[in-house]
Amino acid sequence: MGFSFSIGNKGYIGYGAPLSASNNFWEYDPLTDVWTQKADIGNILRVYGLGFSISTLGYAGLGVNPGSLNDWWEYNPIANVWIQKALFPGLPFSASGFAIGSNGYVCFGGDEFGTPGNSFWKFDPLLNSWTQKSNLIASPRTAAIAFTISNKAYTGTGGNLTTNFQDFWEYDVITDAWTQKANVPGNTRISSIAFAIAGCGYVGLGANNGVWLNDFWQYQPLLNTWIQKTSFPAAGRTNAAYFSVGSKGYVGFGTQNLPAVFNDVWEYTPDSTTGIPTITTTENYPISISPNPASQYAVISIQPIENKNVEILITTLDGKKVFSKQVENKTSNHTLQTSNFPKGIYLVQVISNAKVLGTKKLMVE
Repeated sequence: MGFSFSIGNKGYIGYGAPLSASNNFWEYDPLTDVWTQKADIGNILRVYGLGFSISTLGYAGLGVNPGSLNDWWEYNPIANVWIQKALFPGLPFSASGFAIGSNGYVCFGGDEFGTPGNSFWKFDPLLNSWTQKSNLIASPRTAAIAFTISNKAYTGTGGNLTTNFQDFWEYDVITDAWTQKANVPGNTRISSIAFAIAGCGYVGLGANNGVWLNDFWQYQPLLNTWIQKTSFPAAGRTNAAYFSVGSKGYVGFGTQNLPAVFNDVWEYTPDSTTGIPTITTTENYPISISPNPASQYAVISIQPIENKNVEILITTLDGKKVFSKQVENKTSNHTLQTSNFPKGIYLVQVISNAKVLGTKKLMVE
């Protein structure tokens, strides 16, 4: 019931146990598997707070104890100090937040009685100011999830005083617009965990009307699809701490029945030795690439479709386009010059009438 984020190769949690508010703050080093206590956040004890990182600094605050808290703080891990910033103007109870570029964003939240809202605010650290942005065009809620991939944010689930949700939304910071995406599978859920690794999002745990969940799902933004992954191996729970460092995710703490809390922490490794998740095709459409890995060139072979032209689209894992080509239906082999591509993993998609027929990974070395 606290907050968590990562800076560089370290994870951080601010502790706030149910029925026992706190301002403790801890740093986790994945290399040594060691926790180190850091400077307390302010002098206010809290639960249901919020935090995220922007570049090399952390930001946290909000929550309740017992009334609403709208204080907001900046953490410098080198100096190990907190500096108070501009007060948050929105609803601070169980809000959700994320950072894109040099700005942070806080959405939803409720008052100290749990009554939710759907207001949405941008925090500019340089100006130390809050600006209201476009509200989510869906039911107000608290205890929702949020993560970012490239320049897009994703949020959803959560609940209000009577209903839990499983809807899922994408936010574009450039257009200040929300777009609904495929629902989070499984149950409706509140107080779940979420993080992003290697261009994909991961969502799981939480609770559904008194049932503690430990299922775990991967979201692929390019295909707008969910794939079920290995379930969390310990007890299902709500209000867990979570963050990602490099190609691994970390989940722990949380609670089931108040006032008992967990203190276990688990490391998650995606199902690929490179940290790149498996990509599935939307149809049984054959694509082959040779050589793969490639250095100077690669030949992309596709199945011609009668009376249809298609597009070969190549993107980075975070969705940035690096190559596209319109292909006539009578051709099947296409040579791609890869010598000017930066080394890394790319996605090769075949598209027809705005529909992705198939996707395959290409490694350039």
